[in-house]
Amino acid sequence: MLDKNFDSQEFTLIDTFFRYCKIERQRSEKTIKDYSSILQKFCNVLNITRNEQLINLTNDNVLTYLEYLDDQKYKASSKNQKIMCLKSFYHFLEDYEYIIKNPFKRIKTFKDKELHETTYLTEEEAKRFILACKNIRDKAIFTTFLTMGLRLAELINIKIQDVVITEEESYIISRVKGGKIQKKFIPNTTLDVIQEYVVTFRNKIPNCKYDNLFISNSGKPMNRIALTNSSKVIAKRAGITKNIHPHSFRHSFASIQLEKGASLKEVQMHLGHAQLSTTANIYTHIRDNKLNEGINKFNFNLS
Repeated sequence: MLDKNFDSQEFTLIDTFFRYCKIERQRSEKTIKDYSSILQKFCNVLNITRNEQLINLTNDNVLTYLEYLDDQKYKASSKNQKIMCLKSFYHFLEDYEYIIKNPFKRIKTFKDKELHETTYLTEEEAKRFILACKNIRDKAIFTTFLTMGLRLAELINIKIQDVVITEEESYIISRVKGGKIQKKFIPNTTLDVIQEYVVTFRNKIPNCKYDNLFISNSGKPMNRIALTNSSKVIAKRAGITKNIHPHSFRHSFASIQLEKGASLKEVQMHLGHAQLSTTANIYTHIRDNKLNEGINKFNFNLS
């Protein structure tokens, strides 16, 4: 049932899962074929090539995959089908004691409005948001989000040693989807905020055991829940009524860049989208606005 590009020797767990679906769960051939397609794409997105990687899936891997789905703007029904397939697959691995805990167990399904609504901040709202940050850590985190277009998993996983500063340039070595390494340049104003955060906050956390750049008051790496909660609290403080979440800042970065005249190709490179069409589909609101502005700018009166 695996696609010909799958190495069946490396994915015996998936083959076993398909047999389980057919014999134990009485799934149809169509359902198993759909599962095969979903699992193949899942492995491609996370650069998974062996059973060991499936078994040792991390929360960051799950987050990266969810962000991939968000970038693709799948309909709710399509996204939920993929999530339910992965829930089922990892439930099978948990039941048969290949793993201890199902990493997709707590992942919720989504409603249509949550998927189709690309929430982003305008440049004016972004400035208000940063001004509403009450401490240097939040200011550093969200300034980095808004000026660099990072995915949540990228930001959480930045290590101290990933920040490179030379006389010529400053950049972050980012580990993006599929395990690829990408150099992402840091704007000077953002670098100033990050350095202030390191000196006045991070370096003063006693006996920190982690090398993550952004850490909590207890010295642990920041996580998705903490950043989601912080973003909503700060947005409310700034008088922003939009449904803000961590991925909103990536959308905001791209939207502001496009509004300022950056090309889709430039934004695609910043965001790390494999296909230009992905960038174009997500940010149609900017493209349509620009087209409307252009038509109005060169409009002439026929009457």
